Amino acid sequence: MKKLILQNRVLFALGAGYLTLVAVGYRIPCPIHATTGVFCPGCGSSRAVSALLHGNFSLALHQNLLLVLSPLIIGGAMLIRKLKIKTHWLYTYLGFVALGVLLFVVFRNTPGSSLAPI
Repeated sequence: MKKLILQNRVLFALGAGYLTLVAVGYRIPCPIHATTGVFCPGCGSSRAVSALLHGNFSLALHQNLLLVLSPLIIGGAMLIRKLKIKTHWLYTYLGFVALGVLLFVVFRNTPGSSLAPI
């Protein structure tokens, strides 16, 4: 239990530090995009968080749709676990999420795609 509390505190500190850096305008470059030129699922996340912090929801959706939808995706998995629905449904759900992330990466790297970050 103490280990879980420590992990939560570390995650909270990292999240708060990240939000602080984004709020002051610091951008974290994506190493995948820098080396390959391919937009990964996380590309544009810093800009999306910054847009959310400034209340610009539409810009956040354009920067990284997956980041904006991630609370809903995580909430779905938590709901399946909380309702104690059979484990295979959780794995099926996570499989569909993985497929969705893969399709997101493919479509955002298609030339002329509106899913590519600005």
